[in-house]
Amino acid sequence: MKRRLAICIGAFEYGGQGQVVSEELTHLQDRYRTSLIAHRINREVPPGIEATVIPYPQAMPRPSASLVALLRTFDLIHCHDSFQLMRAASRSGRPWVVTAHGICPPRHRNSTVSAFSAAATTWLYPRLYARANQVVAISDYVCAWLRTLRLMNPLVIRNGVNVASQERPAHGPQPLNLLYVGEISRRKGIDVLLDAMRICPITVSLVAVGRGEVERYRAIVNKDPLLLGRVIFTGELSSGELQLAYERAFAVFSASYWEGFGLPIIEGFAHGIPALVRCQGGLEELIRLSGGGLCFETLESIPRLLDILQHDWDKLCVAAFNYAIANPWSNTFDQYDALFQNLLSQ
Repeated sequence: MKRRLAICIGAFEYGGQGQVVSEELTHLQDRYRTSLIAHRINREVPPGIEATVIPYPQAMPRPSASLVALLRTFDLIHCHDSFQLMRAASRSGRPWVVTAHGICPPRHRNSTVSAFSAAATTWLYPRLYARANQVVAISDYVCAWLRTLRLMNPLVIRNGVNVASQERPAHGPQPLNLLYVGEISRRKGIDVLLDAMRICPITVSLVAVGRGEVERYRAIVNKDPLLLGRVIFTGELSSGELQLAYERAFAVFSASYWEGFGLPIIEGFAHGIPALVRCQGGLEELIRLSGGGLCFETLESIPRLLDILQHDWDKLCVAAFNYAIANPWSNTFDQYDALFQNLLSQ
């Protein structure tokens, strides 16, 4: 009989952690009786998956007895961060794993982390992580961050990507269309992307996909003759529309101040396109491991790096695509499965 696996996440939504959980539900469905438990669900749940919504508590009491009782019906619990769900898992008496996606450092000048979240990062999260049977990091960068919290045994399991074909897409260099995918906010470096567009040749354009402060940034673009007609904020796109955006891009572009991994970067790799990213954290790690792009340290270096990217585009595309081929989601969840089976056998 299949063992029961609870996969827990605060908000099951498009992008970021929600994409990781969606892939996990799909890939492990045949191996476990898998259920999704979340505080909020804003994306389609894979077919055949039982989903339970547990509303966010109004305050910070102990986890609800009903949530703890629910988790006790499972053989194994996998939490994707989420403070209250980790608290409940720690009280369930069941073996549990937490995947740390990373939290933007509270003191970062562009952080939008609240005072409570800052306290949770520096005091509460480490204590919860220490109670888990295993803590998983999605990158070496997050692993190093966990070690600063005095967690000495994190296991690195990197995120993967879906690749439609083993053959690299047969397209030559596109027009200089840069693509950003993610949250539209200052924390994600959108202001820097606009500043970069102001100093890049007018042949360079930018499409920014995602939700957030879209209208505020659209207003900025509409008032700036250097940006008008060259920068487009699309809001959220359907899966098919997003795939088309990747196919039309010259490179994925990110100036995010903090990323634990950088899913849009490896998704670009899967479409055979390289990346130009801030030399930071998980973004830098993906470029270093793959050779599929370039990193910038200063705003002023971006036009020069774009020239290099254009010159070396074919070589970078091959490296990017080869990395995507070597890192499918199936590899990621084979590693999780091995971890889960080991815990269940103890």
